[in-house]
Amino acid sequence: MAAQSKKSRPSGQSGSRPASKSSAQSTPSKATPGKANAPAPGKAPSTGWRRELERRSAPALIVLHGLPRWLVPIAMGLLLLVGLLGPRIIGGVALLCVGAFLGWLLAVSWPLISGSARMIRLLVVAAVLGVGIARLVGWYA
Repeated sequence: MAAQSKKSRPSGQSGSRPASKSSAQSTPSKATPGKANAPAPGKAPSTGWRRELERRSAPALIVLHGLPRWLVPIAMGLLLLVGLLGPRIIGGVALLCVGAFLGWLLAVSWPLISGSARMIRLLVVAAVLGVGIARLVGWYA
């Protein structure tokens, strides 16, 4: 019976995988990822400096989106380790880079996150930048 089912299938389909859903069957997504100026559902379109930040951040976000998912967290973790364990000047610069990256991500995602999440992320950015400045100045060796 298995031999009969293989014969009845079109030549382009394999027997081990079901055919993928057609685009007509899939449900459309509510958000449009990749559109920097698309407002979030229920939010007004961005204006002024916010629109400029989104416009300038779009190419970098597209590059980050194209990278392997594991690369950015591993790179940030390595920079954090270098910042905490490395020599004073190199460590301070590494921590400032991590803080700047986290601050940029916070600014880009600000309208989409809740008030408590904003505060936690703001505290993390301030702590990383504070330790980075302390390393550069020599308060934390």
